[in-house]
Amino acid sequence: MPEKMNLPDKNKIAEEQIDEQTAALEETDEQLEARCVTEEANANLRGATPIQEFDLYVNSQEPNLGLYVRAGAALPDLSSLHPWEFYRAVAANELSAELVQRIQIDGHAFQDLG
Repeated sequence: MPEKMNLPDKNKIAEEQIDEQTAALEETDEQLEARCVTEEANANLRGATPIQEFDLYVNSQEPNLGLYVRAGAALPDLSSLHPWEFYRAVAANELSAELVQRIQIDGHAFQDLG
C-alpha cells in the first residue's frame, strides 16, 4: 500500500513544481535582447520600422521658443502652461541626435526656433 504524504509535503512538492515551471517560462536578459533584436530586424524587413515622434509646442508669447515632448506626453509642470500651443508632430529624424537624447533623458527639451 502506497505511503500517504502529509499535507506539508504535498505543498512543498507543489511549490517546487510551480518554481520549475516559472523558471522555464522566464527569459534571461540575453534571450530577451536576442528576441527584441530579431523582432526589430523582422520589422525592418517588412518595412514597418517605427519612427519615434515628438510633439512640438510653441510659446505664443515668444514664438521663437519651442518645447519638444514625447508624442502624446503631457507638458512638463511649468509655472504657466497657457502660452504653450501644440504646433505639430515631429519625427525623430527631423531633429538633431543631441536634441532627441535630451528629450529622452529629461522628457522634454527647449529649442530656439529662430
